[in-house]
Amino acid sequence: MRADQPFRLTITPDGIDAFCERLRRSSATARRAVAGLAALQTFLAETAGSGDKASSTYPAIRDRIAGHLEAASQAVIDQAANSLVEAVQQRDPAAVAAVHRNLSRSGFHQALGRAETSGSFGAATPAAWAIKWCSEAERRAEAASGYPDAFDFSTAGISLEQYTAMRDLCESGR
Repeated sequence: MRADQPFRLTITPDGIDAFCERLRRSSATARRAVAGLAALQTFLAETAGSGDKASSTYPAIRDRIAGHLEAASQAVIDQAANSLVEAVQQRDPAAVAAVHRNLSRSGFHQALGRAETSGSFGAATPAAWAIKWCSEAERRAEAASGYPDAFDFSTAGISLEQYTAMRDLCESGR
């Protein structure tokens, strides 16, 4: 067989289930599992022939991969929710920003919602703390700018990444 000749892969729903489980278990983080499963999903969609896609097996395999991808994505949200609870309890804007940085805005709000509904924040109210933090940051940034209604976060020594994450945290109280 020449190196440029195609070869046939045989994939079954049970086989893909087993592979996805191994991939999830062997991934260092849930985020890496998501990346691997998303790559597998794309590979399948791009390489399966039209005849294979018309079979009853293709949708079953695609659905099993999607199920594993959803479970891994939820694990990412769960981990982020736990990190967010810790960041809020410690009143650590840099830790909030780290969670925010690693998720889409929607994912951040999902993690925040999961943390809030679990009751994990306890007496720590993220929105009240974030609103107070943002108000102080805006006051300092406005004073640093020298212009009314203009902010200079850099001169005020405030990380714009932290401010953005904290603004999104403020939205939970509105």
